[in-house]
Amino acid sequence: MLAMNFSTLIRKAEEDIVLLEKIVDDEYISSETFGFHSQQAIEKLLKAQLMSKIVHFRRTHEHTPF
Repeated sequence: MLAMNFSTLIRKAEEDIVLLEKIVDDEYISSETFGFHSQQAIEKLLKAQLMSKIVHFRRTHEHTPF
């Protein structure tokens, strides 16, 4: 799979945030699930910020040096 580009990361982070806004008051959604999606949104935004500053980083699940 190819690494996501800046625009894709921002769009996916926005999707995560929209989801969070919809589930924040849902009593059936656990705090663990809410926290997971929060972490995902933050990670995507941080990666997009790094990309905007031209900072190279490894994919989270990549085990070989870049």
